[in-house]
Amino acid sequence: MYDMFQEVPNQPGGLVFPEFRRVRDGLRRSIDRVKLFRWENPTSLTGTHPLIRLLMSLNVPLSMEPDMYVERVRSVTYSLARNLQFTSPVSQGRLHYPSMFYGDNVSDVVLVHDEVFDLTDIAGRWKELQPIRVLYHPQTDLRLHVPDGRYPSAETGYAVVSINLPMLALQYKLWRNWERGAVGAESPRTVMMFLQSIPLPQMLYSHLDCAIFNRIVSQYFELPMPDVRSRHSYYLTDWTKEVDSVLFKYIGLARARRMDFDAMIETMPTAGYDSRYETLRWPEMPFTYQVTWAMVIARLATTMFLVRFSADQEIVRNRPQLNELNRFFIKLEQMNIMSKVLPRDDYETVNLVIQDGIIPYLTTS
Repeated sequence: MYDMFQEVPNQPGGLVFPEFRRVRDGLRRSIDRVKLFRWENPTSLTGTHPLIRLLMSLNVPLSMEPDMYVERVRSVTYSLARNLQFTSPVSQGRLHYPSMFYGDNVSDVVLVHDEVFDLTDIAGRWKELQPIRVLYHPQTDLRLHVPDGRYPSAETGYAVVSINLPMLALQYKLWRNWERGAVGAESPRTVMMFLQSIPLPQMLYSHLDCAIFNRIVSQYFELPMPDVRSRHSYYLTDWTKEVDSVLFKYIGLARARRMDFDAMIETMPTAGYDSRYETLRWPEMPFTYQVTWAMVIARLATTMFLVRFSADQEIVRNRPQLNELNRFFIKLEQMNIMSKVLPRDDYETVNLVIQDGIIPYLTTS
């Protein structure tokens, strides 16, 4: 499962939906508008939000040069993750409820890592860093509400969110430096306002592509997609109908061409990133026992959709990947990984998806 979605294949499917380019560009402009509004009108998170505790737990001088600062934060990343019961290569963490990003109807897996990133010209592009990325969430709406813990949706499930702590800390340091230069040493803005104005809105790129994927799944299985009535205080174009029209064509063409896994992922319409592989990509870190359960939940819906589609269309080219998945889930059950970390009700929910939605379809095509 780890290797399946890590690298873009050499021969992607190559489908292009010309009409989607206008929609994608419109959605990206909408994200820009949300970001600008949050930047100009910073609100505050609750003082007990775990992200605040994570940043405030860093005992690293903000006066350090960026490269040294990043290395110092990297040296304490995993110990801080363990202290806050987040998941990392050295700590299993736990399921967090309610979600610190999606609210009362969702539970979080929070993956903390220290993946290396480019520091070239960082002083000129720190606002565009994306230290917090959504690997999966259960929402289908395209309203671009920022995942700040007050998400206005009744859709339930699990979210998996990765945090590059050295990147987040550096973004905060450079924001604080900018604040001192623009406002003065006694800036009234707090770390809570920093989170609401920059890193949380930057999540919208990965959040949006997960929502588009969820709409593909809902269309394919003919599942209802509730309309989120909550609106922004400013106008944003609603692209939902245009997106759904392209997704309908995508499913039809995938059926007609009997696409294999790689072609389906590569040609899947996305708006936040240029490829679905970018959203699915697992951060570079040791793939240990401690993070396995997080990857399973992050890729559960994608795996279920792909294997069900493959079985429905009898696509024999997927046999190597299906065999790999079959071996993975056998080993997963033998090691009791999921039952050891998940609460009983959540384990039964996840295991039901695996046993009924994935396992029977690994040997039918």
